[in-house]
Amino acid sequence: MKFIFLFPLLGTFAGAEVNFSYEVLPVLSDTCFHCHGPDENTREAKLRLDTEEGLFSEVGGTPLVKKGDPMGSLLYQRIIAKDEDDVMPPPDNHRQLSESEKDTIKRWIEEGAEWGDHWAFEAIKAVEPKTDSPWIKNEIDFFVLEKLTEEGLTPSPEADARTLLRRVSLDLTGLPPAPEVAERFLSESEQGDEAYERLVDSLLDSPAYGERMAAVWMEVSRFSESDGYQLDQVRSQYPWRDWVIRAYNENLPYDQFIIEQTAGDLLPNATPEQIIATGFNRNHMINGEGGVDPKETRIEVVADRAETTATAFLGLTMGCARCHDHKFDPITQKDYFSFFAYFNNIDENGQAGHNANPFLTVEVSAEERKQVEDYQANTKHHQIKFPEGNTIQVAVLKDREGEPRKTYLLDRGAWDQPTEEVEPAPPAFLDFGPLPPNRLGLAQWMTADENPLTSRVAVNRFWELFFGRGIVKTQEDFGIQSARPSHPQLLDWLAADFQANGWDVKRLLKQIVTSATYRQSSKRDELAQKRDPENILLGRGARFRHPSWMIRDQALAASGLLNTELFGPSVRPYQPRNIWFTPTAGKIRYERHQGERLYRKSLYTFWRRTTAPANLFDASPRRICEVNVRRTNTPLHALVTLNDVTYVEAARVMAQSHQGPVEEAIATMFEKLLLRQPTDEEQRDLLALYQDTKTYYEQSPDEATQLIGYGDHPSDDSEPAALAALTNVALLLVNTDEALSHQ
Repeated sequence: MKFIFLFPLLGTFAGAEVNFSYEVLPVLSDTCFHCHGPDENTREAKLRLDTEEGLFSEVGGTPLVKKGDPMGSLLYQRIIAKDEDDVMPPPDNHRQLSESEKDTIKRWIEEGAEWGDHWAFEAIKAVEPKTDSPWIKNEIDFFVLEKLTEEGLTPSPEADARTLLRRVSLDLTGLPPAPEVAERFLSESEQGDEAYERLVDSLLDSPAYGERMAAVWMEVSRFSESDGYQLDQVRSQYPWRDWVIRAYNENLPYDQFIIEQTAGDLLPNATPEQIIATGFNRNHMINGEGGVDPKETRIEVVADRAETTATAFLGLTMGCARCHDHKFDPITQKDYFSFFAYFNNIDENGQAGHNANPFLTVEVSAEERKQVEDYQANTKHHQIKFPEGNTIQVAVLKDREGEPRKTYLLDRGAWDQPTEEVEPAPPAFLDFGPLPPNRLGLAQWMTADENPLTSRVAVNRFWELFFGRGIVKTQEDFGIQSARPSHPQLLDWLAADFQANGWDVKRLLKQIVTSATYRQSSKRDELAQKRDPENILLGRGARFRHPSWMIRDQALAASGLLNTELFGPSVRPYQPRNIWFTPTAGKIRYERHQGERLYRKSLYTFWRRTTAPANLFDASPRRICEVNVRRTNTPLHALVTLNDVTYVEAARVMAQSHQGPVEEAIATMFEKLLLRQPTDEEQRDLLALYQDTKTYYEQSPDEATQLIGYGDHPSDDSEPAALAALTNVALLLVNTDEALSHQ
């Protein structure tokens, strides 16, 4: 049983006692640990500053740190020394201490030099929040308001109903609100919190919610339906993607979400769905090129699983300890290979393609089987082997039978250089009790109440979805080199509350989006912009660029083209001609689908690792686990959203769906995309654009015909110049900052 400790709320560290974990340890890590840290291979003078014993030891009879006496502390003497032979870090070190950092260390010693572990490795300590302000709507707001008050700032007013409706709909479903949802909420918005909570509940109950959440997990899990490398053979792994969608829609507790993806096959009486869940750790690349040793390939995929699990669920940079002890965190090379050992007993041989065992045979419909077979239609250099009947094979985890495969620490991480044998175990510094030495034991360790990382990492990632930045900015690293939490007490309260309430994801997300913090207007005043330009203190609503998949889906939804079908094989929408031809030396041609499959959500787009979908310009390559969100507003972004067939066709269909006066058509399109009516100035500007482009197309009819001919959806060519002009207006609206951004 984990104990949740309640402490009075701490103030900010500025002007208060120096906090070792947040203020001193990061400085030592940055400037000292390379030579005096965890890695014994680079450690000098046999001196360690990363442990309590080392930091408070003596060198030549002088204490490194003498509590209460900076000038009697060798550490402080050396960092303020003037002699180049004595000063630390040495003058040629690229990272030098600033004067404020030296002062922090001095004050810490004067105050008694209290030791503490890195904040993320300490037990979660939940602060009891108060609700003593009319602005506060739930516990989240207490922590945010406390920080704003300390900095002399105040929260922003609540966003207007239309802005809030569009914001929360995109955040929870990845789509603008359906017309009937918008109409109902706006008619009830005067009811305040009750109407808003009903809206949030309806969005969380929408099937689109699971798809929105799955889109993020595809990046983390490096999901693709091809092997990567030169051959890049295809897979039929989509049932795992569909499992993720169902897991979110059914609100599978997050601890169970981890357990089933890590060790669903080891659960008692495991169901086919729980076995499919283990496909999370079969989404890795696999090298089937000629001349590659399958033994090496097997080692590499096991390493990928270990590092992906550590990054996705624990926020640890475990891969940094493969070749040597970690330079900053207390993770030894032995810890790395002990963690690696959990995944080293899979019944596999390092082969790729249809030989990449183990598989689970899954029964599908005849139509699904036909669609999966279609994957090989444009492939010249290999064929997929299918099982008999209406079935497909899904890559999953399954342990070998009999004696487990032995695991060895590999010298410098080289696959063919085994040294000492190791057993499956978590990192020694976080080992808090006996558990089964298999993947199920690993999953139980990760989700145990005593584990300080898992719930912190989870709530931080969910928080980032709504604010564009995690409470800890470095999602990929909760180790000693991580960014410090902007609101540490809020992070711990959320993590403890998440655990205490059954790891309920929908409950957590509802807490976030119903908070006053989330509901603030994103408009900035001069003081806030000057004091907090990045909105780290959360004194206003978040503004950031939407991901490319959401921008595409929004355009399809506004045009009425979006195909909302759930689940099933991946699709090949519009892509540049011959996008696969050159990277594969002419062996694979991209043949797009026809009809409704062109307009499925971006989540269902077929993903080839060697050539990712060109219109998803900010997505990760999905070669390894990546948890950091990529955002871009470069001109390359605009090249896609102004010229890609999907966007041009969506704009044209939007334009031709409106009859009557052009002023009404413009206002209707504006409402569909931005959920508000244009101002008089905006209406005048858009009407002027329409008139100018209409005149141009009347003089250049061939260009008008070409523009309105983009895409497969039938075009109304009765007035080509007028339709082309209105298409330009719609395309401009799709590309406004308001349409592209969370605000």
